[in-house]
Amino acid sequence: MATDKGLAVDCHIHIVAHQSELSLAEHRSYTTPPARVEDYWAAMSGTDVGRVVLVQPSCYGKDNSCLIGALGAFGDRARGVAVVDPENLDDQLFSDLHDRGVRGVRVNLLSVRDQARPMEKVLPEIDAALSSSNWHIQVFLRCSDTPRLFDPTREYTRAPGH
Repeated sequence: MATDKGLAVDCHIHIVAHQSELSLAEHRSYTTPPARVEDYWAAMSGTDVGRVVLVQPSCYGKDNSCLIGALGAFGDRARGVAVVDPENLDDQLFSDLHDRGVRGVRVNLLSVRDQARPMEKVLPEIDAALSSSNWHIQVFLRCSDTPRLFDPTREYTRAPGH
């Protein structure tokens, strides 16, 4: 386990349960082996890492169960970035995720292919839904897609990025 004196923050890690514990999303572009909380701390032993940002892996789609479980295991040493259903952006969902340590939403345009509506429409809606929070939006995309997705004349409440 990391010690209290660890000052470094690992700002993007994925925790993956064994497939016998949690099923992977049907529409995924890859399958990954387990990567558990204890495996992470074992790999970080001897480093100054004491805090982490857990990012929902694409292989789970919108099922944040593994992320939420990992946040519980990491305790106050972690914050999370969840994937949400753009058709279900309600305050109660964000409140529940916030209470569990989530502070951002991930929009994945590279390894998830089940987007129902164009991202040009969805991103501003997510931005608006989070406008009164201190959350961020992490967009995973090809750099060449940036001009198409982010209208430079639109005023966003948070700066887009990955």
